[in-house]
Amino acid sequence: MMEEVHSTTHDEYGLKAGGIVTALEKFDTLFGLQLGHLLFGCAENTSKVLQAKDLLIQEAMSAVNVTRAFYQRQRQDDAFNVFYDSVLKGAKELEIGEPVLPRYRKAPQRYDDGAPHVQFSDPRSFYRQKYFEACDLLIQELHDRFGQEK
Repeated sequence: MMEEVHSTTHDEYGLKAGGIVTALEKFDTLFGLQLGHLLFGCAENTSKVLQAKDLLIQEAMSAVNVTRAFYQRQRQDDAFNVFYDSVLKGAKELEIGEPVLPRYRKAPQRYDDGAPHVQFSDPRSFYRQKYFEACDLLIQELHDRFGQEK
């Protein structure tokens, strides 16, 4: 449908539809969507538990601990490899291009803190970093909001 709007309409909506189609045909978009589905699906279940009217604190902390444990299990190389391979398979089925490294961009000097710049050797290592960064962020958010370890 988006392709039809893009090809038949030559106004701002046609341009927007073309941009959306282009974004959806990229591996990066598929990776992000599937990662969000994996990680936020678990958070959605926890959110439902935490919004219950007759919730006990033990139940709340148990739900948070289950979510934290899920994120920590996902933060393993084996879990990443299974996830990445499933995204590759999905990309092939959807006829989306192979993953590619983004073009290297040097940060403006005003933002440069002197730390060495990371350049990835292959797409898998680039997406591995993104995957682990998302897991780490969610684990840290759970810690910051609920402040307890098991």
